[in-house]
Amino acid sequence: MKNRSCVMARLCLLIAAATLAGCGPGKMESAQSAIAEAQAALAEGGPEAVKYAPGEVKTVEAQIAELQSLFDQKDFDGVLAAAPQVLATAQGLPGRAAATREALLEELDSDWAALSESAPSALAAVQSRVDILSQATRLPHGMDPEQLERVRDGLDKAQGLWNKAGVAYNAGDLEAAVALGRGADNRASELLEILGMSPG
Repeated sequence: MKNRSCVMARLCLLIAAATLAGCGPGKMESAQSAIAEAQAALAEGGPEAVKYAPGEVKTVEAQIAELQSLFDQKDFDGVLAAAPQVLATAQGLPGRAAATREALLEELDSDWAALSESAPSALAAVQSRVDILSQATRLPHGMDPEQLERVRDGLDKAQGLWNKAGVAYNAGDLEAAVALGRGADNRASELLEILGMSPG
């Protein structure tokens, strides 16, 4: 009876040891390492990934949070099973962000080329009309001195926007250049309408 008790005790110890080996420090450390690798890959994406692939960054952040939740529940197998896909997605962020950035720059280049023709042309047309009206003895029907002064003020502001757009472009900030250029172009078009002229 005593021998049987000893055998049972030893068997219980073996089972316990096997259980601990299955979820022990080895798997725990591997799971920790897998989460850390995914976090590092996400961080490597940097501001570029946040700016040009914000949705994917949020997805990876949520996936890493889920890995951490599995780890906290001691589901190390679950972490190790899901981590490779999370890591692959995180490692792909810089490439996808770069591709998006290149596509955006191509679009901005095209926009700037169009603005470089339309904005100066519209501003010149407004300036020409303002010069003519300023020298006229009588203003046309529907135009009074106060309205002409507002057009002058609007022209100054539109020209200021276009000048700032040029500075931004020369500094290599294409996004700011296009945004400012659009503002100048839109304002010039509005002024042309006020003057009874057709944009373009």
